[in-house]
Amino acid sequence: MILRWVIFLVFVGALVAFSCSMEKKSVETEYVAARTLQTNTRVNSTLWTLQKRQNPAALWRGPKPEDLAGKYVKSEITEGFDITLANLSAFPKLTFSSNSVPFTFKLGDLGPLGTYLNAGAKVYVCDQETLLCTGAPYEVKALVGNVDSPLVLICLTDAEATEVRKIKKPTLRIAALP
Repeated sequence: MILRWVIFLVFVGALVAFSCSMEKKSVETEYVAARTLQTNTRVNSTLWTLQKRQNPAALWRGPKPEDLAGKYVKSEITEGFDITLANLSAFPKLTFSSNSVPFTFKLGDLGPLGTYLNAGAKVYVCDQETLLCTGAPYEVKALVGNVDSPLVLICLTDAEATEVRKIKKPTLRIAALP
């Protein structure tokens, strides 16, 4: 009986030693971008694919999906490249020029299509009652706020902001997705 345990422990020890001695690409290279992710993209499970691993022990060391979800891309990640915790941030990196005016809108107002909206998308600001839209499509800078009920952040010039403020019940319409 003791011999069986010794053989088992030797086998497990050899397996652990083998997995640790294998070439380590990265502890975090488990997920790859399904498409190019722009800066400030809020990461969710539709934006990555699980990479097949040569080393099964790496699955235990790598990040879990919940470690990535809801974080923001620090700098652009090209399709097929690794998404790691090192290139993600808990907060978006937002910069505003002196003549820009930030606006936020509820993502839930877009309905089911809102789940596909993220940084880099183009949206129109429209009047909910008349369905008239102001100006050209505006670029979404980031999704901000709670993961369960995020807000869409866009930046407008002073002139565009004046036009949007005239709308009694503003709502967003998707022009293009990233």
